[in-house]
Amino acid sequence: MMSLMATKAARKPATRYHHGNLRQALLDETIRTIRTGGIDSIIMESTYDMGRIAMEVMDAQLHGRGAPGVSMVPPLLMTGDNIDSPEIRQQLTADWWAKR
Repeated sequence: MMSLMATKAARKPATRYHHGNLRQALLDETIRTIRTGGIDSIIMESTYDMGRIAMEVMDAQLHGRGAPGVSMVPPLLMTGDNIDSPEIRQQLTADWWAKR
């Protein structure tokens, strides 16, 4: 069994990723797997919203305005039905910074 697995592994071509390419490749594979039904859903952190809220809190503190001690950012559920929604796409892409 071990030699069969080693033989199969040896036949697969090596793939090299540089910097952000690995992240993008993993994201592309995950999206493809959700679209084909291999994964039903994924719970996602709302990283865009986390960053936006953090900046708003820091701005408020720097300018002497009241700021909450704790900010709750609910997670998102990404499914095949909502994967193309603006809410999910905003979390998956990093091009939002260029729109400012």
